[in-house]
Amino acid sequence: MAVPEHILSKSEALTPEEFDRVKIHPRVGAEILRTVPFGAPVAELVLCHHERWDGLGYPAGLRGDAIPLGARILAIADCYSTLQTDRPYRPARTEAEAVAVLREFAGTSFDPTLVDLLIARLDRPAAALVADAPYESAWTAADGRDALQDIAGTHREEQALYEIAQALGSRLGIDEAMTLIQDKVRRLVPFVTCALFLGDENNGYACRYAHGPGTEALFKWGPKSWSDISLRLPSCADGRGAHGEELTSLLPVVLLWDCSAEHETRRVREL
Repeated sequence: MAVPEHILSKSEALTPEEFDRVKIHPRVGAEILRTVPFGAPVAELVLCHHERWDGLGYPAGLRGDAIPLGARILAIADCYSTLQTDRPYRPARTEAEAVAVLREFAGTSFDPTLVDLLIARLDRPAAALVADAPYESAWTAADGRDALQDIAGTHREEQALYEIAQALGSRLGIDEAMTLIQDKVRRLVPFVTCALFLGDENNGYACRYAHGPGTEALFKWGPKSWSDISLRLPSCADGRGAHGEELTSLLPVVLLWDCSAEHETRRVREL
């Protein structure tokens, strides 16, 4: 979560800076999960799942029983599962090899009692494990919504916003950046028409990008203010009634550019 692909796919050892970037993912995951009504502190477990039994983990350096029990369980399950999948820096390991790693790090990275419990359950027949499983799903919220669907939807939103931020911070031209943004936003909020106006309240606005039926007229229109855009955009864009009688909805969004960072970068270059 929130870790660039070039870091995740790197086959060599990570630099200290890259590893610091990796270490933000528990916080990002926890913030996403805080909006899901689990009825249990699931976000806290995700936040702490990289804490270590010996206190050398992250993000808070918790030790031993100070780490939430669920986070200790999650850390072991995460390691056991991840070791058995291919990674850019190593091939997948066998189940026996994964168990050997858990044994090796029991008492340092992992709660040793929980490691012993997992290994004991791995040796039990599958039928016995099924008999122990709860009958009702713990992933269904009180109002009937599937919590996993909420998580997936929130992740899609977070990923789309992250990719949009990358596009805005790149050197793409207006057309290229808006085409990318349009594609990302449409996956979250379906729409027919989108347009970008550049300008300010002193000099008026001009349409610099438009996509959708009837948008040719937008390039010939010179709105004097933001309120003028909000009020007249429907009829101007598609030729419908002056008040947009057939329009389902309209979402005008102001994009503010913070030029302080750019100015500071320019000043440093001049120095």
